[in-house]
Amino acid sequence: MLVTSRCVADSVFEQSWVEARRVSANAIFAECLDIASQHERGLDVGMEHGFAEGVQRAKGRYDILYGFNGNSEFMEVDSKLRPVLAQILECKHRLLLFNGLLHSNPASSEQLWHADGEHLFAGTEHCHLPVHSLNVFVPLVDITEENGGTEFCLGSHRLTGASDRIVWQDAAHRDRIGSQGEPVAFTCRAGSVILFDYRILHRGLANSTQASRPVLYFTYARAWFRDVRNFPERVLVPERNIRPASRSLKNLQSRYFVGDAEKSEDAAAAASALLRFAPARGWRGQVLKSAGLIGFGGGLGGARGGGGGSRRRGVCAATGHPHRGARAFSSSSSSSLDIAVIRAEFPALVRLDESGVVLCDGAGGSQVHSSVLAAMQEQLIMRNCNVGAPFTNSVSNLEALASCRQTMAAFFNCKAEEVVFGNNATTLTFHMARSLARDPELNIGPGDNVVVTCMDHACNVGPWEALARDTGAQLRRIVVDRSLLAIY
Repeated sequence: MLVTSRCVADSVFEQSWVEARRVSANAIFAECLDIASQHERGLDVGMEHGFAEGVQRAKGRYDILYGFNGNSEFMEVDSKLRPVLAQILECKHRLLLFNGLLHSNPASSEQLWHADGEHLFAGTEHCHLPVHSLNVFVPLVDITEENGGTEFCLGSHRLTGASDRIVWQDAAHRDRIGSQGEPVAFTCRAGSVILFDYRILHRGLANSTQASRPVLYFTYARAWFRDVRNFPERVLVPERNIRPASRSLKNLQSRYFVGDAEKSEDAAAAASALLRFAPARGWRGQVLKSAGLIGFGGGLGGARGGGGGSRRRGVCAATGHPHRGARAFSSSSSSSLDIAVIRAEFPALVRLDESGVVLCDGAGGSQVHSSVLAAMQEQLIMRNCNVGAPFTNSVSNLEALASCRQTMAAFFNCKAEEVVFGNNATTLTFHMARSLARDPELNIGPGDNVVVTCMDHACNVGPWEALARDTGAQLRRIVVDRSLLAIY
């Protein structure tokens, strides 16, 4: 666990490695800005003008995924820090969410106070939990007082849960949360490593020199957590203009999934490679779905979700990541996907019936990916207990539930507390109907009408029939004339 919420290790990487990475980083950054200049307003300040591949966080301060995210040239950082990260996150299955470049131009201004992510239960008594996500900085130049490093409020990761807007830059955040003591800024040599809790209050300081300040960064999390806030969904590089360094959906599928699948010993390695290359917001789930590696299933139904049976749509049961606004696309390389490798990842598809037919889907749920089975097994083994207790399994269960609510809230564009989980859509609709029937303000009864149609799934008919029967309301049905394709 990060006790002070920040740790600095000086000169971890050789200067020759740093110099080579700095040259590459500057070239990729220049290419990204060149492509952005072809768009209206370019890469202007703010999320509203940013892209999935990069955002200008403040004047002259850029956060770039383009060309960096998953690029093997920078992955030595991941390899070297793996044992340390496993200890800090207290789990073997730590995940690199994304990696990129923080680039401060000469004379760039300082940022306002902010945290990179929220607490899982902001504003509640369960607010402060062990670290679930952290950042790793590797500066490619010496960090001095003049070129402006990052300033931290030590210990503030225990205080930032008081506000769910802590991720938005605000000069008043430090006073608002009651952070004590003077902020601390670090200076260090190029190639050093700075690790800090995702929730700590910090800000980038002004660069008063005439040289740029490039810093590589890597964001890690426990396996169930996904960041869905830090980058918009607008794509910088459209499919018709894919550049070698880009991370567009089509490029991910054609360049990385196929190539890594052919080189790997099994499909699990290919899926893992694809997860490392997929960018932050929304793309990871979309690419996996397009490649046939997402299993929708497994026992939980969202109150705002559709679908029959126990289908759990909109979230990968293995990763908890939302598939929001999935983009339909085609790729000339799709025909070269190794179907046998993909099929082997879905155990149910191995079984044939007497006529040689494979059951791919059904009203009771889709056939799930092997990672879904592994996630369900892990839940039953490691977190099969009540929530709200002080022991480890219960805390872990609470963390997983909170992350799942956040994921579904991002998918449905609602608040986390508005998400309700249940057995399946039918059960949830029955609960809703019974709640409405007992609502004294609605006072449903004789003289009221309950309308259903024969086009609805049974889960959206039976509960309302029961409501009408229990309250004395009149049940009306909209009938479809199949010969005329009309309703009356």
